[in-house]
Amino acid sequence: MTIDLNLNIEQIVKDKKLSYMEAVLHYAETSEIEPEAIAKMLNQSIKDKIEVEAQALHMLKQTGKLPL
Repeated sequence: MTIDLNLNIEQIVKDKKLSYMEAVLHYAETSEIEPEAIAKMLNQSIKDKIEVEAQALHMLKQTGKLPL
């Protein structure tokens, strides 16, 4: 289920042009699952993307980044 979940989240982001946070909430709503339960099943890649989004929205404190 977790592999399907992660693929579904990625597909929602791509198809509906939502942020990762919005995609997780959309998936939770349509699947009638609590977002907290989904959070435990997300892979690290999606968690990292959500963290970057949250930092950009000043919802999380900025962490140091290496220049690219």
